[in-house]
Amino acid sequence: MRDGMTRKQPASSHDDSRNALLSNFRPSLVVVSGKVPGHVIELNGAKTIIGRGPGVDVALADEAMSRQHFAIEATPSGFHLQDLGSTNGVLLNGTRVATAPLAHGDRVGAGDHEFRFLLERIEREPRTYVISE
Repeated sequence: MRDGMTRKQPASSHDDSRNALLSNFRPSLVVVSGKVPGHVIELNGAKTIIGRGPGVDVALADEAMSRQHFAIEATPSGFHLQDLGSTNGVLLNGTRVATAPLAHGDRVGAGDHEFRFLLERIEREPRTYVISE
């Protein structure tokens, strides 16, 4: 709009904090029990929706899981687990939750699956510069 009043807003600090978190940590879920124990699910986006599908980022063949069962989201304060209105609920370390912060090593239960939430710190090599004379 060219009314002289509309200004483009800079990216929010919320997005900057979330991007910094994702650039420093690699989150994943490891299937501890269920149909594919040992399987690693990489959580690549700012928000990952898990269920039996359709319309999810990670679909699992689990009849006890809702179509869109739960989400894991990167926020400026860390990673959070959210139940998406599932029929059977979501367990965090054995306790049913609607939403809760996640920490490295937490156990997440959904349907007939149990997962372990892992955070791997991404180590960066220092930059090396070669200056020729």
